[in-house]
Amino acid sequence: MQYHEEMQSPPVQRTIIRGGDAPPPGPAPIKQRTVIPPGGQQQQPMFSNQGTSVAILGLSTSTSKERIGNLLRSVGPIMYLKVNQQQRKATAGYTNPEHAHIFQQRFHRQMIDLAHINVSLV
Repeated sequence: MQYHEEMQSPPVQRTIIRGGDAPPPGPAPIKQRTVIPPGGQQQQPMFSNQGTSVAILGLSTSTSKERIGNLLRSVGPIMYLKVNQQQRKATAGYTNPEHAHIFQQRFHRQMIDLAHINVSLV
């Protein structure tokens, strides 16, 4: 028994840091920077170079024009909506190019009526 008591390791010291020095939990904030080309002009935001239209491919045959319109209007006002049920695709135009970009980010590769749709900017 005496042999077992001699083999114990010394106690470990631990330091606990509390206060405002620790970063908040969660992901770090994303820092953005603006790159000014040698000409001195700032670049336009990404969505301003894109069109205001979106193409939706791979629709289910059971997806109605009303359902597609509701999805599109959940992002912003639309100018037009053309649906081709035989080719399982639709094309829509937004009044604002930013809305088209947001729709593509939100609904690309999402499942709608048991079909994965592909959304691209036109």
